[in-house]
Amino acid sequence: METPTVKHRLPPSLADIEEIAAATIAALPEPFRAQAQALILRVEEFAPDALLSELSMDNAFDLTGLYDGTPLTQKSTADQPHGPDMVWLFR
Repeated sequence: METPTVKHRLPPSLADIEEIAAATIAALPEPFRAQAQALILRVEEFAPDALLSELSMDNAFDLTGLYDGTPLTQKSTADQPHGPDMVWLFR
């Protein structure tokens, strides 16, 4: 059997990454899909400098994604909402 040739391609665009993430969420089994669809998905080139500083990270290439919100295991109906849960993906 012949080894497939790898063609050099450009890295995925921000729109490509968003499309891949949306397709991945849509493919999740219930009840995970419903919870994941409630998240805000934000795709950026790099993490903002303030976020990298907050995480004590020097290299923006070291952070490819981040969940910003309250974990489901810690949520309560008595909690005051602090904003929507968000997943950041960095290209």
